[in-house]
Amino acid sequence: MTASVRHKITSPASLWITAALSLLIASSHAHASVSVAASLDELLRDSTSVALVTPLAARAEWQGRRIVTYHRLRVDSSVSGDAPPGEVIVETLGGQVGKIAQRVEGEPDFSRGEPALVFLRAGREGALFVTKRGQGQFRLRAAAGRFTLLRNAELGKLLPARRGVAPRAEAAVLELHGVALETAIARIGQRWGQIHAR
Repeated sequence: MTASVRHKITSPASLWITAALSLLIASSHAHASVSVAASLDELLRDSTSVALVTPLAARAEWQGRRIVTYHRLRVDSSVSGDAPPGEVIVETLGGQVGKIAQRVEGEPDFSRGEPALVFLRAGREGALFVTKRGQGQFRLRAAAGRFTLLRNAELGKLLPARRGVAPRAEAAVLELHGVALETAIARIGQRWGQIHAR
């Protein structure tokens, strides 16, 4: 009985199926994003501005072997820093050109017409980037006449910045998730003044 089971497991067909399944599992994990959790102070320190924005349009194009998307955002309100008035262009990795799409987990995820609070940093040629990728974007959810912040749902795995410290103790995405917009703005404004006055 044991010999026949051993024979089935080690048969060429079984080995091929096992190898294929192993590759499938390994490849699915290879695409998962892993980022170091950023604290609110880190987001603020690395940003040139924080703003409330509404996505208006997006244009994707090839840059070498990768797709980059340029999002046109309307700046509804400057929260802190030097957010330019009017409209800005924010660059993210991934997108769709024709029938080919590239998805990059951990990037900001803008949807046309859905307002968001974003931490921005200056880029080249007038483009802006979301600070710490998707960690610097919070969608706004309206409920009972008020807005609350929602973290990016496609962040992937967050690792602690310091050994032995849980990500929950320092991650801005957890500190601000579910917080009322007014409370978040007040907290950001206070911390911005402390950090950028140094």
